[in-house]
Amino acid sequence: MTGAGAPLAAADAALPHLADALTPDAATAAIASAKHFAGTRVRVARAALLRHKPGRRAVIDYTLDFTWPDGRRDEIAAIGKMRASRPPRTAFRLLRDLWRHGFTRDSADGISVPEPLGTVPALGLWLQRRVPGTLATTLLTTTAAAPLARRIAEAAHKLHHAGLVPEKTHGPEEELAILERVLAEVRAAQPARRTALDHLLACCRQLVATLDGPVTGIHRDFYADQIVVDGTRLHLLDFDLYCAGHAALDVGNFAGHLMEQRLREPEHAPALAGAQEALDAHYVRLAGAASRHPLRVYTALTLARHVYLSTVIPGRAATTGAVLDQTLTCMEALLDGRA
Repeated sequence: MTGAGAPLAAADAALPHLADALTPDAATAAIASAKHFAGTRVRVARAALLRHKPGRRAVIDYTLDFTWPDGRRDEIAAIGKMRASRPPRTAFRLLRDLWRHGFTRDSADGISVPEPLGTVPALGLWLQRRVPGTLATTLLTTTAAAPLARRIAEAAHKLHHAGLVPEKTHGPEEELAILERVLAEVRAAQPARRTALDHLLACCRQLVATLDGPVTGIHRDFYADQIVVDGTRLHLLDFDLYCAGHAALDVGNFAGHLMEQRLREPEHAPALAGAQEALDAHYVRLAGAASRHPLRVYTALTLARHVYLSTVIPGRAATTGAVLDQTLTCMEALLDGRA
């Protein structure tokens, strides 16, 4: 991803409106013409590219000056998102539905999503209010880690009981297919590890065959960077992969990320280990004892995916062996009934 500006954006044929979205006058005209903002005067005071994955998606940071129909003026910090493969109304509708199902900014349980503002069809993007706070990633390495992890378990449990009906499904077979594809790439690139990787894939197949559990709406990319903490309130972000799947996948994914981070940042290992223990225990209390096994399987499968990620994310190559060893240890313990 890159933080480059309009010249690079203009060259992205898959996101043909990105350059206009970054030009305040053009963006002002497009937002003003959108039906979600009918009757409201709006001016884009600032537009900055936060993230850009060429050919796929972009995230824009906006400052918007609104004059509402009753004459009130308001400056809103907003985030604009566009994806090459997804119309803006789809992502906006999901966020709006979550907002309407108890995830508002003043929800009594302190678990929210950013406020959906509207779609801008002329730019192929949708807008949400920017939320204040700190990424959970930062706080999970501090003394606040365990209490925060319990709150994160509550957030996942609330999401799984939101009552929405996702359009897509992601089951164990799809999870295994991803692992088979990415681990085959590692196997081809690192022949010295082929025996261990073959054993790892065999373990993945055996564990996937044991998976069962309730199918519900899941985030499917649930980890610490997707949560903004503002005091006692949690804001859940980025529902691009939202789908129907096993409820345990989200918390297992989160726990797997914590395990990988412990290997990469040994200086933070005690706090991260405490966070994982608190997350797992509290989620099982909320979801029931039957969630324990699938949660641990999805944790191990997530760690297996990190074997691949360690080979493609800059700066992580030195951890590939440690992640592989830890993954095999976890999987063998599960298959032997020791976990």
